[in-house]
Amino acid sequence: MGYAWQNGFVPVGLAAMQQAIKLNGVAVETNLLAFSLGRLAAADPDALERLRDTPSVHAESETIDALIERAKMHLSGYQNAAWADRFAAVVQRVRAREQAMPASDVALPFTPAPLRRAS
Repeated sequence: MGYAWQNGFVPVGLAAMQQAIKLNGVAVETNLLAFSLGRLAAADPDALERLRDTPSVHAESETIDALIERAKMHLSGYQNAAWADRFAAVVQRVRAREQAMPASDVALPFTPAPLRRAS
């Protein structure tokens, strides 16, 4: 929507568009961010690409538990708390099975890395 708005395809003012997102009440901060990123993609794709390639400030120091909590918050806003709890339960089952493996078996690695687009 931000991309379309920036290119003049949405006949609504910026303040009205942002207010509509807020009034919708669903994942407000995420949707405002998505709208802004869409606008940036239309206005300055190179800037968006540079932003995408900037490593997260906390990516390398984030614990697996912190990552799971962040994912739960995202999923709660994206869908609902039940969806987030379902995700966390699946991850917990995988972690429990990994921990039950003999030490000589290969453990699942946790090396946070910036997300990259598939080629």
